[in-house]
Amino acid sequence: MKTTKTMMRLAATGMAVTVFAGCSTPKVGQVLGKIASTEVSKVQTEIQTQYTQAVENCFTTLDGMRRDLAGETRTAIVLALTGVIAGSVIAPTLLASNAAKSAVAGWTSLSGATNAAQFSRDRFGRSPS
Repeated sequence: MKTTKTMMRLAATGMAVTVFAGCSTPKVGQVLGKIASTEVSKVQTEIQTQYTQAVENCFTTLDGMRRDLAGETRTAIVLALTGVIAGSVIAPTLLASNAAKSAVAGWTSLSGATNAAQFSRDRFGRSPS
């Protein structure tokens, strides 16, 4: 919309110069050239400003996404390690030492629960991958 107004202003200025200076005057081209280059420069500056703002917004958004992803990755690793340690280290050790059934059941349940939590994260969009 701004460009349309600029072009209309440029055309009106050109008509005014033509009417008041005469069509055959060499100054008409010079005046129009100066006006056009000034207006084009303003448009170029506006385009550059808008482009720079858009790129800065993209960098801000991408940086936030990168930080979120790093946090999600840490959470996924902690869940995985909790399940692995509970199910493959602690529960077998308790079984081998004839520990109480409730302790074994608790640790194996924790292992299964972390597995379910990982599946849910992956399934419903909270996975880091």
